[in-house]
Amino acid sequence: MSFPTKPCFVATPMGRSAETLKHPAMAFMRGFTTEWCETKAAQSEPYTAWLTPDFELGTSDGKRLRGEAGAKAFIDATRHYASSTVDVDVCYMEETADGYAGLALGKLYINLAVPGAKTCTDCMGREWELCVSALG
Repeated sequence: MSFPTKPCFVATPMGRSAETLKHPAMAFMRGFTTEWCETKAAQSEPYTAWLTPDFELGTSDGKRLRGEAGAKAFIDATRHYASSTVDVDVCYMEETADGYAGLALGKLYINLAVPGAKTCTDCMGREWELCVSALG
């Protein structure tokens, strides 16, 4: 029995390669990481500049916050970070009828609002205080 198939973008390892960033969804995510996470510059814009109106955030207590409430909770969750970034190790991205669906595995690097010892280095050689596995 055969299964229906369609093209799928797969990259590993990828970091911030120019080849990876040719994919529109990956280029968007790089910009989101740079503007939203690393500098937090975009957090002063309306949330719909970077998130869809139906954005949904799942909280650690099982709640699902949608739209602006979800975006505000997302920003609040990062209040202890001075900055953060993500290095993607592997991802897949497929086109859907209304955009893209995908999955990425990597590392989340964080500098806290109260500075501490830098113990981790990202793929760009920048030092960070904390590194954890990330799934997105």
